[in-house]
Amino acid sequence: MGLRDKASKIDFASLTAPVSVTPETKQPKTAPGAMMAFANDARSDLLRENEMLKEAADKAAGLEAQLQEVRTELEGWEGARATRHLDPKRIGRSRYANRHESSFVGEDFERLKREIQESGGNVQPIKVRPASKPGGEFDYEVVFGHRRLEACTQLGLPVLAVIDNLDDRSLFVEMERENRERQDLSPWERG
Repeated sequence: MGLRDKASKIDFASLTAPVSVTPETKQPKTAPGAMMAFANDARSDLLRENEMLKEAADKAAGLEAQLQEVRTELEGWEGARATRHLDPKRIGRSRYANRHESSFVGEDFERLKREIQESGGNVQPIKVRPASKPGGEFDYEVVFGHRRLEACTQLGLPVLAVIDNLDDRSLFVEMERENRERQDLSPWERG
């Protein structure tokens, strides 16, 4: 048997695995082809990055519009003071309080208490400031609204309050101004 006969019996197709060429795995064969492939890959990366930046810019524009709406709404609240419902047990009398405990008994006080109970709480907020001794028995001190506070305390209702940072002088001035038009202070309380 000759070499030619032996060669005719060999199946060369079975010796080599079929190579499937896909566009993604096809490698350029020349330097200019490699440069073009690199440029296309870089271009694809740039296009993806550009799309991401466009999405981020659109999102930022939406957020900017929302921020502008919030700013406009906030301007409408310029100078407003927020009220909060506080536990009356967290509020104590200041050392300048001009309401005596005798103001918390009698027909007038019972009428006020009934009104607060029927309303589900004080409609007119009291004013408090953070306690002058942090970590003490109380978190807040009453500026004005001692009778409303006492009524809420007796009824077990939260008290509607405005919280303001005031010094002692401002506390006294606001308390005096507020109580001037409320139930008459007794001569003893004025003293």
